[in-house]
This record gives sequence, C-alpha cells and structure tokens, in this order.
Amino acid sequence: MVVETLGPDSFLRFPSQPPAAGPRELPHAVALRTGWSATDRAAVVSAVRNPMGHLQADAGQVVLGWHGRFWITDPGYQQYRAGEEREYTLGVQAHNVPVINGTIQKPRAAVVDLVETDPSGRQHTRLQLAGCYPGLPKDAVIAREIWFAAQGPATLVVRDTFGGLPAGAEIIHHWLGGHHLAWAFVGGWARLSDGRRAVWIGHAGAPIAPASLVRHPGSRGPIALAHPTRLSGAGGTSWWVFWCDDRGGWTPPQLRLQGTSLEVASGNSAAAPVRFE
Repeated sequence: MVVETLGPDSFLRFPSQPPAAGPRELPHAVALRTGWSATDRAAVVSAVRNPMGHLQADAGQVVLGWHGRFWITDPGYQQYRAGEEREYTLGVQAHNVPVINGTIQKPRAAVVDLVETDPSGRQHTRLQLAGCYPGLPKDAVIAREIWFAAQGPATLVVRDTFGGLPAGAEIIHHWLGGHHLAWAFVGGWARLSDGRRAVWIGHAGAPIAPASLVRHPGSRGPIALAHPTRLSGAGGTSWWVFWCDDRGGWTPPQLRLQGTSLEVASGNSAAAPVRFE
C-alpha cells in the first residue's frame, strides 16, 4: 500500500528482477556470486575502510555460501558484555584473515584495488591489507586475492601474499566451519560435510592435521581450523583452496605449485587442471 501510494519512482520499490550475478564492490565488502538459486555459490569478502566503531576490523574475511547455507562462516556481531564471548568475537580465532606474529587487525583501512571477471571467466578480487595491521614496517605488503570459478570445478581459491615482514614471521589462519557440519581429514585435507555434500579445504605446501581443530570457550558453536605456517624470509605466499563436491565424495583434489601459480585438479577425474596465477 505504501509503495503504491508513493508511486513507481519510490526508492522503496524493489526491482522485479535480481541483479546480475557476478563480482560486485559494495561499501564495505566485495561480493562474488554465481547466481541466485539454492545451488549457486556466493563468497563475500569484508572490505572495511571506515573508522566507524561498530564495524569489525576483519578486512579480507571470506565467507562461503552454497546450497542454501554458509560453509565457511563468521561469528557475527561482537559481544559487548565482558567475558569469554567478547574475547572470542574480538580475538584471533574469529576471522580467517592472517594473524601475523600474534597481531590482528586494528585500523579499518582495506584498499580494494581489483574487482573483475578475468579472461577465463573467473570472478576475481584483490585487497591490500597492510594498512590494517598496527606496527608493521612501512614497506610491508599483505595482499589477499580471491578467485571464484563460475564454470567447471566449483572452486574458491584464496592467495595471501606477504612482503617486507620480519624474517620468519608466523602466519596463522583460522577458518570457521558452519554449524552442524561434520569435520574429517583425508590426505592432508580437511573435509566439511552436511551428510550429502562436502567442501574440501586444502593448503598448498602445508598438510592440514586433525589437531588443527580448535574451539574457543566463547564460540557460539562453530569449530575453527587453526593452521600455522612460518615465512622462510621476509615474504612469501599462502594458497588456500575450497573445493565444493556435490557428490560428497572422499577423494580430495590435487594441488600443484608451479612458481607463483597454482594448479587445482579433481582427485577422481581426468579433467584438465585449473590454473590460478
């Protein structure tokens, strides 16, 4: 009734068709989406760049949605009441952005310098995150790139690139699995499943062990995968792969590092590998 009264040009009138699926930059996020059905996939990347207090300092945080639910998720709003829940929502385990020598983000200063569909048809975004970490050297580089394959293998790939950091810096990632999903570990990969489908989580060069699973006492339920690595010098690259398996199989994908690029291939198919670089 209100919309009809205000007329067809009212800002309250929603479009009759959803926007086109694809990469889209929003005020404080980048959204990558293959479509709008329950079987489509969506990844949302935090891109906070405003000092407003209610925004969390989590630039680069990635959540992955598929088949009507989130598989890689986020704890949501911070708890304002003192206690374990507040410590959790503001601490190192709450987000999957890199923790560098125990340091988490403070300034909300993400720089989005790329949002595109690449020549291979993959949705792609790149964020510069060095300005989000206090106390880093002035020439430090922390970049997070995300590729989302709209065709072929259902793959989300995350590459973190580091430079100008203290030599041998410890890098820890925490990936938060969704509620009511079962964790398993096969061949150095983690496997999340709802009983029908699976999402495989892999790291190029550093196998994932069952002991990586952690649950903070203040967690609202989800369990996190805590995976530490260490730079061999002042810089390096960390590749993460999230492979959506509609059949819920038990054979993980295969990864192959070639210089600065990564090849991802199905573990039970003769299909050609997909290269990210």
